[in-house]
Amino acid sequence: MVEPVLRGVDAASRGTQRRARSAFWLALLAVALVAIALRARVADLPFERDEGEYAYVAWRWLAGDVPYRDAFDQKPPGIFAFYAAAFAVGGESPAAVRWAAQIWLLGALACVAALGARLANPAAGVAAAVAGVALTSDPSWLGIAITTEQIATLPLALGAWLAWRADGARLATARAAALGLCAASAILLKPVTAPIVAFEIATALVRSRARGAASLGIATGGALALGATLGWFAAHGALAALLDAVVWNNLDYAGATPLAQYPVYFAAQFRPTLGPLGPLYGAALLAPLALRTRTIGAARLAWIAAWLAASLLAVSAGGYFRQHYFALAMPPLALLAGIGLDALVRTILGARFVARLAAPFAAAVLLGWSVAVGWWYYGPATPAAKLHRIYGSNPFPEAPALGAWLASRAADDDRIFVYGSEPQLLFYAQRPSASRYIFVYPLMMPLPASAARQRETLAELDAAPPRFVVGVFVRTSTLEQPGTPPELERGLRERIERDYEVAAVVPFAKDRDAKILEGKPARAMWNDRPLWDGATPWAAFVVWELRREDE
Repeated sequence: MVEPVLRGVDAASRGTQRRARSAFWLALLAVALVAIALRARVADLPFERDEGEYAYVAWRWLAGDVPYRDAFDQKPPGIFAFYAAAFAVGGESPAAVRWAAQIWLLGALACVAALGARLANPAAGVAAAVAGVALTSDPSWLGIAITTEQIATLPLALGAWLAWRADGARLATARAAALGLCAASAILLKPVTAPIVAFEIATALVRSRARGAASLGIATGGALALGATLGWFAAHGALAALLDAVVWNNLDYAGATPLAQYPVYFAAQFRPTLGPLGPLYGAALLAPLALRTRTIGAARLAWIAAWLAASLLAVSAGGYFRQHYFALAMPPLALLAGIGLDALVRTILGARFVARLAAPFAAAVLLGWSVAVGWWYYGPATPAAKLHRIYGSNPFPEAPALGAWLASRAADDDRIFVYGSEPQLLFYAQRPSASRYIFVYPLMMPLPASAARQRETLAELDAAPPRFVVGVFVRTSTLEQPGTPPELERGLRERIERDYEVAAVVPFAKDRDAKILEGKPARAMWNDRPLWDGATPWAAFVVWELRREDE
């Protein structure tokens, strides 16, 4: 008589668990739909310069070029592979990349939610996912730009989930290998994720009883990914170029910021995020309340805090603290915010049933706040107005129009040199760069190799003079500064004055709508106010065309 009753209790318990799981995944589906809706109005905004370099390298990779050998870039190859896959599936456009990234980010948010459900409770997990939507979308974190940091959040969040799932038992070989693959993927997207990767691997080994087997599985998964990648570039004659760009150049670049400047740069970059995201930061600070409501143990909370600390180490590498770097901290920060909100509503509402459901709604209110503060971005303003507000005078709104202009005048085999760091122009023009240096940052920053790189560029331009040279005289595009070697500017100016004439200018307009002046009006405008010697830039772009031999 007892057994049927127990079977009934078990069946009821299983039914309750199934309903709870269904409710959890339905809530995550709603979160996904909100994230997609927020992306809809900005998915087709023109590329900024980092996206432009990834897009150009990916496009040329699909066309048969080899990254690093044929196009210098300091980023590891993971981001180029992501862009190339997005182009192959969705076509070569900003929208294809942004929608691919949104799907990718939904995977990261699902991992964050699953961790929250496991470490605390399902409501905290859903609230964490909602917080993650705000952090990955907000313009103060440059949510528009699909960067290495955003794409790294999925392998990092999945790696943390795999590490925690060791559960004090033997870490299965397949799971350990998957963790190694996630670790390698994060490194191949952003090498400064090393502290986060090390933390996750340490977590897995501490929680696993079969540490030898776990270590072997992790090492195998990581070595397969890294070995296959490096082997491919070695087979294509590009391993030395990859190491030069991704390792040696980045070490020089990272060491250029004095430690005393770290707090200054952090404050300058972090302060603008406080308006839209400050309430979420406050929610994360409330996470210790969960110890009083007993929704999470001290050890688990300390683990999330340590994960955040490792993430902040990655964010601070190099000392620049650029806004998109903060994305590396999204998973643990969102998790703490979800736990903090859950603890807050339980503290206020006590043991009422509604207290167990209120955290996602509280997170939705904070997401609504960030959207309201950023309505100029999420709302119906023009693409040019949005880009201008985010990036100031950087010539991103004007680039598509000039790219189309260049495409209409250049033959398929014509090459273009951009004196500036706007490789998105090359992508929009669908024409290859005349130099391996598709942007001038590694040439103009006062780094040990800059002078040699400038000489290499001038030799490339002499060996095969480009049909068009595009000048970008916005300081953020050249980064010319005290200590910049002078050979490139001097040598390029000599060649332009000897062999080229002004073909077009794109003046800055109040509405940032690209107006291209050609021929005599363009030459008159340039001759009246040339921009070589540090004059205040009045033009987004200046285009020179190679003179014909019969002129």
